[in-house]
Amino acid sequence: MVIFHHPTLLAIAEQVLGTYGLNVHGIFNARPQLPGAPWTDTPWHQDSQYWGMNYGGIEPDTERQTQVLTFWIPLQSVDAFTGGLQVMSKADTGDALFDNHDYDYEKTGFLGLTPESIARFPHYSEAMTPGDLLIFNQRTPHGVNPNRAERIRWSMDVRYEANKNATLIGRKYGFVVQNSDKAKETLFESWRTRRS
Repeated sequence: MVIFHHPTLLAIAEQVLGTYGLNVHGIFNARPQLPGAPWTDTPWHQDSQYWGMNYGGIEPDTERQTQVLTFWIPLQSVDAFTGGLQVMSKADTGDALFDNHDYDYEKTGFLGLTPESIARFPHYSEAMTPGDLLIFNQRTPHGVNPNRAERIRWSMDVRYEANKNATLIGRKYGFVVQNSDKAKETLFESWRTRRS
């Protein structure tokens, strides 16, 4: 739980989201990317494509518009050869919301951009080292470069959203990390019990 409460991450999330009240979103991951294993290569997508799925109770289009901030954290040095993340600039895409392309979701769990959309816009990839952060929101198209190294690539992604308009999946699986009313912050034990 320490990473979710890190003061630097919280301060950045506060500034970008414009609120002190923050939830850790319900989707956060430690991600291994295996060399030569395409099923661990996340295709080009926007996180909003997943938030827009009907999890029940809220209009999916509303969920797609909700600001969810992602911190992508490499746990070792990464680049275009070793599974680094690549993004498209929202200046290039016009901050568009893309329709879902089904990458055999039933088997792979992947949705994403169409091959035509992927080819239409420039791709950007930076070498990163442990301690670096790549920060983007739910509308930033991104995917991973294939891992061609002879080692597993490890990374983490942590997401924050505002308490006041948290997504359904964020409320269901995430927790309140920061609130002006401290009694509303989620204790680790209660979150773990709820997730068990």
